[in-house]
Amino acid sequence: MLNRKSIIGSLMVLAMAGTATARAEEVLRFATWDTDESLAIQQEIAKKFEEKHPGVKVQVEPYADGYDQKLIAAFGAGNPPDVMYMWNFPQYYTSLKPLDDLIAKDAAEIKPDDFPQGLMNTVRVEGKTYGMPSGFTTQVVFYNKDMFAKAGVEEPKDGWTWDDLRAKAAKFRDEPNKVYGFAVDAKPDPYDFEQFLWSNGTKYISDDGKKIDGYMNSDAAAQVLDMFADMAKTQEAITLNLGDDTSGS
Repeated sequence: MLNRKSIIGSLMVLAMAGTATARAEEVLRFATWDTDESLAIQQEIAKKFEEKHPGVKVQVEPYADGYDQKLIAAFGAGNPPDVMYMWNFPQYYTSLKPLDDLIAKDAAEIKPDDFPQGLMNTVRVEGKTYGMPSGFTTQVVFYNKDMFAKAGVEEPKDGWTWDDLRAKAAKFRDEPNKVYGFAVDAKPDPYDFEQFLWSNGTKYISDDGKKIDGYMNSDAAAQVLDMFADMAKTQEAITLNLGDDTSGS
């Protein structure tokens, strides 16, 4: 299942301590943020699991809007679900069951090559595995070959830097083209936007999830924000809502 967004390319399905293995007549609670078609698929998967494990009931709990707040409330009340989607699992990992023994037990079904190592690294804390990636988002840049040809601008290629992109984007403003060479999302999702900070050697927050100073407010982060602001001021780029299509790249 692919998530709506991803901060570091992965989602977590996590098991709470002491509840990962179903017993006869046990109810397993699964919390999800999905709705509509995705929720229906998960409910169907739950039914198939129940068919394969008689006596076990999977209770799908669609938290939908306010998912994180509802999950926090469940933890605070001491009544969290058994298995869940989770973004910020490092904040809760001391309450979660490490999955390494379960993964080893199911080695025949869960092979090391089934999941990219980079994704698995994101679900480990202090050397222990607390989640399994269920999806990731690949970031790409689309460009219009016809517009590049018409403007006489070289097409993107491997090794391009932001300076290269900006130089080419500026050419789209020359006569007779007068179009924008790059489009920037006017309301970028924070999980997607962090990739630009990564590309400049920084990120939103420290690895332990506790420090912002020196990360979000670093010179490297400011450089990224200034770059996009400058691109808009010089008309190298236009800010758009997703779905618009008036840019060259």
